[in-house]
Amino acid sequence: MIGRSIFHVIIIFVVLFIVILISAGFYFYKLAISRSKKSLLKDNPDLISGNTDNPWASEREWLDSQECKKIIMYSSNGLTLCAHYLAAAFPTSVTAILIHGYTGKGKDMSAIAKYYHEIHGFNVLMPDCRGHGESEGDYIGFGWHDRLDILRWIDYIINYTSKSIRKNKSTDKNAVKAGDTVYGDAIYQDVAYRDTVYGDDAHRDAVYGNAIQGDAVHRNTVHKKNTLKGDIIYKEKTIHKPESEAKIILHGVSMGGATVLMTSGEKLPPNVKLIISDCAYTSVRDILSYQLKRMFKLPKFPFIQITSLICKLKAGYFFGEASALSQVQKARVPILFIHGSEDKFVPTEMVYKLHKAAKSEKQLFIVDKASHGNAFWTDIDGYTKQIEGLIKKYVL
Repeated sequence: MIGRSIFHVIIIFVVLFIVILISAGFYFYKLAISRSKKSLLKDNPDLISGNTDNPWASEREWLDSQECKKIIMYSSNGLTLCAHYLAAAFPTSVTAILIHGYTGKGKDMSAIAKYYHEIHGFNVLMPDCRGHGESEGDYIGFGWHDRLDILRWIDYIINYTSKSIRKNKSTDKNAVKAGDTVYGDAIYQDVAYRDTVYGDDAHRDAVYGNAIQGDAVHRNTVHKKNTLKGDIIYKEKTIHKPESEAKIILHGVSMGGATVLMTSGEKLPPNVKLIISDCAYTSVRDILSYQLKRMFKLPKFPFIQITSLICKLKAGYFFGEASALSQVQKARVPILFIHGSEDKFVPTEMVYKLHKAAKSEKQLFIVDKASHGNAFWTDIDGYTKQIEGLIKKYVL
């Protein structure tokens, strides 16, 4: 009788323990992964003003004064993704794709956008990662699913640049108006894409809108609600066009830095010339384990494992598979690794592991006394000098 009672007590404790673990897993999933306000970032001493991207957004007023074009695209699983495109003052084949950090948005990269646009005269594309900004998604991918979205943005730039260059070569430059290119009401679609996912039979090639082709009609009835005046709707399979003259730089900060590194391990077109990763983490498992201990004084086991399982069920990925460290081992594009020596949010030791693991040509730049996301502002001259040297070597 006593033995049976003890057995029942043990069973109750085991069940309670499992329930507590599962509840903790859902709590940490909502805290870190689910799309929601992140109270854990507020007044965090490891961050600048509690915001990982704050320094990069300092030129937002400048960016808001520019004629950016909103571009809408769809992910492989049907999410609406948004980006803002800022064309160079003069035609160029070089575009910098800038990837923001955790809980941020594309336009938070305004300071670095201004650098590429004003100093180098490049085009700039600023995507909102899924689960951020104006893009759809109810979870944060920490770069893993985002890497596939970046491949689509790369294809967009390759196709758009190719068409832009052909247009510029065949058009009297004095007759070109802003409305002819990305500033007018435009729908970008490629005839090579037959959309079976969204139910469309075929797409017409209605490039650059009515200023060149006449009144172009958007045939996509399924996504008609997304055909906003002044927006470019881009529907394209992952069809690389290596013959395009497009040259692309990928530049990311924090989560964006990890995102471009995760992208580096994919099969990239030769148009991608340079990758710049600022204060990236090695993997989602590593950074969440580090933050769990630093912020909550908890061990990674069993909390990381149970939260990772919940993430797989709800968001489609395990923490361990979302690894920049594994991806850079397959990289073929030159990479510049940047990190602050005083980074306590993403520990500086991670960049040494990433740099060592990378198989492509690589360069490491540690900014003395820089905290997380603050390397650019701590040493602007050194930071830009590193980039300019690599642009001359690999891009121009």
